[in-house]
Amino acid sequence: MSFQRRQVKLSGSAYPETSKSAYEFPKGVRPSYINGKATTSTGCPSLDAILVGGGLALGTCLLIEESGSTDFASALLRYFAAQGVVHEHALIVCGVEKSWVGELPGINEKLQRANHSVEKMKIAWRYNDLGSGDTGREREQGDYCNTFDLTRRLDTTCSNVTILRPDFQEVLAHVEKVMGEARPHVHRVVLPGLLSPLQYDQTARHPGRILRFLHSLRLLLQRYPTRLAVMMTLPVYLYPRTSAIVGWMEILADGVLELVPLPAAGDGPQGVVRVLKLPETNVSDEHYEFRVSRRGFSMETWSFGVVGEEQGTEDRQPDKLDF
Repeated sequence: MSFQRRQVKLSGSAYPETSKSAYEFPKGVRPSYINGKATTSTGCPSLDAILVGGGLALGTCLLIEESGSTDFASALLRYFAAQGVVHEHALIVCGVEKSWVGELPGINEKLQRANHSVEKMKIAWRYNDLGSGDTGREREQGDYCNTFDLTRRLDTTCSNVTILRPDFQEVLAHVEKVMGEARPHVHRVVLPGLLSPLQYDQTARHPGRILRFLHSLRLLLQRYPTRLAVMMTLPVYLYPRTSAIVGWMEILADGVLELVPLPAAGDGPQGVVRVLKLPETNVSDEHYEFRVSRRGFSMETWSFGVVGEEQGTEDRQPDKLDF
């Protein structure tokens, strides 16, 4: 028996090569540079950077706590919602008036062009010795995170926006219904002022109800890991982090940030961002200073000690609750 040698071209990998176009990410979605998971922008570049993977991973929930009577967290929610509208994602907002959507920040075209020019220079330097394929892919992602201006307003007349009453069962039923439809839209769920007495009645604020809601929402996120993301805020001046209900809410959320306002000090920061935990990573207990201006919500590394340690909330375990 004779054998004939075959000319087989070997690839550089022991595994068969897969086409890069096998899965095309929707508009406004790109793979995380940490683990390749589908990720979307929060609309705030510095928050995207803090989230490590370049944005909020789809299939996850970000809880933003605010310890003072200020409302800085609402700016981050509006950025998240506005970025979704620009990317033509479906937007679901709970417990707000219709005017809330009309107040979403508009794009600062001039500043965005300037930022895009700087980014193009960085890309050209980074890929100087590579082919044009990579730079083309980067250019396609140039509008992944837009530059928003809090003094401008976004045109939402043709956007896919749904406003729901602050009813947990209604929210869950609607999300499950739209996610089960054939249209492969990315959906962003926004929950401002969770458990605030101004929006939620006493029944909704019962620990058993809110925790069952968050658990059900978590199951939906796990069922649709490439099409659903949630961002919500919680006033911890009404519900301290030492309370059992907040402890369990933090466990059920994939990422938790706390905004701690600072006394007015001229050109100094307006507050500190405490990173309690982040989605898809083990990063925790980091601190950043934040400023809110016409140009947006910016965060930088905080270097003046740890905020809130005197509260004795580190390494605490939530108490048991009766459902």
